[in-house]
Amino acid sequence: LVHAQPGWELRRDGAFEAVVAACAHPRAPGDSVWMTPRLRRQYTRLHAVGVAHTFELWVDGALAAGIVAVLLGRAALLESMAHSVPHAGNVLLARTLDHLAGRGFTLCDIQLPTDHTLRLGARPVSRAVFDARLRASLRGG
Repeated sequence: LVHAQPGWELRRDGAFEAVVAACAHPRAPGDSVWMTPRLRRQYTRLHAVGVAHTFELWVDGALAAGIVAVLLGRAALLESMAHSVPHAGNVLLARTLDHLAGRGFTLCDIQLPTDHTLRLGARPVSRAVFDARLRASLRGG
């Protein structure tokens, strides 16, 4: 189901500014956001030097979901995600993880686990394990 949606396309860096803007927008009235204007500028600078990227799910030619990621060595740090189409975030996450694994990425950090990400297969690891995996992925392992 996740991979067989006709008209749903994974793209990278096709709408960087739009994805960052969506991630910086409150999900509901009164919600806070952690991606401040200053952080948006930093991600834009990182994008300009090839470190920050977006993975996007396009549905029938329209942006449906996006992830902001920092890619270092074989580590993918998924910083934030936004979606405008129901379930598009789930499809995007699955396709992005498959894309990264297919390109040899050995660590994918989704930040804090939630009930939802745990149901999707995320697994928390200790700080020591994370640090060791990060070091290895930065060395290319």
